[in-house]
Amino acid sequence: MRRASTAPIYVSRNHLEGSFTDVPLDRILDSCHKHLVTGEIRVSVSDLKGVIELRAGAVDRAELGDWKGARALEQMRSLIDGYYELTQRLPDLTGELGGSSMLEGDVTGVPLIALMRHCEHHALTCTITVVSRFDRAVIEYHAGDLRRVELNGFYDDDAIVQVLDWPDARFRVSAPPLDLDIEGWPKVRRDPTQPFQIGPRFARGTSPQLPVPVTPPEPPPPPPPARRSRGRRSRSARASSASSW
Repeated sequence: MRRASTAPIYVSRNHLEGSFTDVPLDRILDSCHKHLVTGEIRVSVSDLKGVIELRAGAVDRAELGDWKGARALEQMRSLIDGYYELTQRLPDLTGELGGSSMLEGDVTGVPLIALMRHCEHHALTCTITVVSRFDRAVIEYHAGDLRRVELNGFYDDDAIVQVLDWPDARFRVSAPPLDLDIEGWPKVRRDPTQPFQIGPRFARGTSPQLPVPVTPPEPPPPPPPARRSRGRRSRSARASSASSW
């Protein structure tokens, strides 16, 4: 079937495919570690399916069939047949990997300062593009470190203070394209942009809703001791005391 002439072809540089007969897994992992890739490698060999989650180039989780952890990684390293798919996936505020290398949202749902701390915490290498009316800012991160800030075409790190004050800004977080020394061929498809997911630690508002520790209530003070009367007891009290014997 011929493709319709109006349907464009997109080549995603955030998604690579390849075969273990051409390149071993160790070489792929070394390249991902070098370029601090965050995402996943899906492995397919015969009837076995596996996955390796990467955080800033380091292996965070590995599964192959019923194997998990180091045992699964060892089995995948020894593969000489099968296929792999390397996909960049940025984590959302829940800490879980999202479904895309580009995420978008607005500061009414996720404050920009919370987004910047998120990039630092997960050691992300990415670009945050912020738009507010006629202004446009680009914030670049490398391995969780703020590299530079650009405001309306001019590099100015101090401009981040102004950008943080934009009340109606929209943002897009995007991972850089995979480097050419990571072997494989790009997938012919468009990499979708997904909304930034808000985890339970964050609510829609102007600031993150961090969990507040619950302090147990203090016990009430003990009642004061009853005072004894220094006067003479009444006749009825003396009679009651005498009858109790």
